[in-house]
Amino acid sequence: MSSSPNYREKLLKTINQAAEVLLTSNDSDILQTLLEGMKIVGECLDVDRVQIWRNEIIDGELHFVMRYEWLSEVGKQKIEVPIGLHFPYSNVPEWLEMFNKGEAINSPISKLPPRDAAFLGYYEMVSIVCLPLFSNQEFIGFFSVDDCRVEKTYTKDEMNMMASVGLMFTSVFNKVLHEQEIHDTQKFMETLFDASPLFVEVSDEFLNFIDCNDKICDLLSIPNKYEYLNNFEKYNPPTQPCGTPSDIFEKEQSKTAFELGFLVYEWVLIDSKGEEIPLEVTAMRTMRHGKPVLVCYCYDLRQRRLYEAQEREREAFEIKKAALSAEESNRAKSRFLARMSHEIRTPITAVMGISEVQLRGQTMPPDIEESFMKIYDSSKILLNIVNDILDFSKIESGKMTIIESEYDVASLARDVSQLHLVYLDNKDIAFKLHVDKNLPLKLIGDSLRIRQIITNLLTNAFKYTESGSISLSLNRRDGKKKNTTVLSISVKDTGIGMTKAQIDEIIVANAEYVRLHEHERPYVSGTGLGLPIVYSMVQMMNAKIDLQSEVNQGTNITVCITQKNSGAEILGEELATKLENFETGIWSVSEDFNFTPEQMPHGRVLVVDDVDTNLYVAEAMLSSFGLNIELCESGQEAIGKIARGKTYDIIFLDHMMPGMDGIEVIKILHEMGYANPIIALTANAIKGQAKMFMENGFSGFMSKPIDIKILNSYLVRFVKEKDAES
Repeated sequence: MSSSPNYREKLLKTINQAAEVLLTSNDSDILQTLLEGMKIVGECLDVDRVQIWRNEIIDGELHFVMRYEWLSEVGKQKIEVPIGLHFPYSNVPEWLEMFNKGEAINSPISKLPPRDAAFLGYYEMVSIVCLPLFSNQEFIGFFSVDDCRVEKTYTKDEMNMMASVGLMFTSVFNKVLHEQEIHDTQKFMETLFDASPLFVEVSDEFLNFIDCNDKICDLLSIPNKYEYLNNFEKYNPPTQPCGTPSDIFEKEQSKTAFELGFLVYEWVLIDSKGEEIPLEVTAMRTMRHGKPVLVCYCYDLRQRRLYEAQEREREAFEIKKAALSAEESNRAKSRFLARMSHEIRTPITAVMGISEVQLRGQTMPPDIEESFMKIYDSSKILLNIVNDILDFSKIESGKMTIIESEYDVASLARDVSQLHLVYLDNKDIAFKLHVDKNLPLKLIGDSLRIRQIITNLLTNAFKYTESGSISLSLNRRDGKKKNTTVLSISVKDTGIGMTKAQIDEIIVANAEYVRLHEHERPYVSGTGLGLPIVYSMVQMMNAKIDLQSEVNQGTNITVCITQKNSGAEILGEELATKLENFETGIWSVSEDFNFTPEQMPHGRVLVVDDVDTNLYVAEAMLSSFGLNIELCESGQEAIGKIARGKTYDIIFLDHMMPGMDGIEVIKILHEMGYANPIIALTANAIKGQAKMFMENGFSGFMSKPIDIKILNSYLVRFVKEKDAES
């Protein structure tokens, strides 16, 4: 049955009719009054039974006892529920808990729990409502309505009507049990009204105040409640927080509360000192002397808002605490990465350094030179894998940066191609390189990251291609901005390819670990970080990537990166052809090591490192400059040399050493007054090293493996130029 306006009016009339019957009776016809009221409800709702059950103690246990009943003609034909029938609440403890909370049962019998359905269904009920009855806030029983014909759930308006009538029933049978209390009820209600911890006001349907309790005196700091009742406008601001004028807002909310029967909203009053008092108003429509009234319970929100503010402060503190914890976690991770970087890179760089020392030596047989070159290239591949892991960690923590500088395009093409020639030894693969002759000779960008992109793409191509061909193409496209070039990098292979789902997995994973073909090709080496790193670097460089692949046909990946031009000179056809043909003139395995050091026979150099192999490599590289070299294996030993009066044009000091690290050593040396240049040596590839070393007084730093050109620049700056000045 829908709650249409007409039906709602019918319900209101029923309440009024019940009120007229129930609330105007005298003590001599209480039973008849109850039955008439129950009949009004039963006929309005078209139900078959209306009953009142009272709570009574029987044999020391709380029972509900059926005391009053009205039956329709249909109800009279159903199984009888005799007056006095009782059941212990221990059989239905959920009912007692529910009723004590003021909650009602409103349901078709078929939708109740099986035990309840069986219990009530015995009496041929189809639908039921049970509303708890309270007297002076004490649960005293319940008022039930059941239909023996139709399954239904009663509407909110119907429930409100029954709740109102239930209150009236309570009032009536309270007269039966407590005749004396009938005479004291008004006084009791007035006391309860005034004793309420909330400010309570009552108004009629025309918004005229009927009464309020004395709580308003404390709330507004006024002498008596009549000051408020007679000067209501004085204690209201011109507008409410929502921006609506107070008088209009009051009318709107009161009208809505009367229509709905219940409404919660916020209201602001102003006390006698001019302070705003925020209130939460719970407005309830009820009857008073047969007429509808609005009772408003007003809760002072200041304490709640103070608590909420404190909670916000607490939450802010917890967030800050969590952020500090996360920062500490990141610092711990950075320390771990620094240690791992040092521990893993140290032996790798030693192998590379020794190989480089040999390759820079005198002419050796081609087979020996080739062996050393393979050792060097393999070490470099291993170093790249370690760097990938470290880079992946930096990408995860947002510490990866793009550093732009001028670089040589021909060297880029040569280096990335040469690095992967080692893969050709065991596979029947044709490796082709195409270099656009119109590419600029030099560009400005992050060549290290570009090399990583190309290296990762080529490494994947070689891993997943057993035969056929792999090609690397470097082409030029004009950039949209002035003085820019779009470097187009394309790696194409005839390998096993990828499915669309695998491609989607890579794109969705972005900077997360994802290794494809792991189950079908578990023997393929690699970390699974290649493509995620490529995608992350492409994003960081605002570049574009296109991935095309077909299973068993191969993969073609193109990356387009905008770079700044550095001059107008281009590679030209001759150099591009030599690069493509891997000609010896530019492709000698030892060309990278063809460097003639400048002689500095008067220079004095100290190298401090706890690893013998690192000392060996450093001494071999420095020897080629004709320097006077001293070596020591600890910071304490270096401090001892300086304490004995020795001075050096330059000291190369390892960062991470047992006992006393490089930063502790330089601090002590500076405290001793030593002011000559000190360069940090580090196998730590973590971001932020340059700034850290400079802040701690180093004149510069070099990453391992040592780049002889960077070494030369420091020696020229701090040794040769000093000699020239003197």
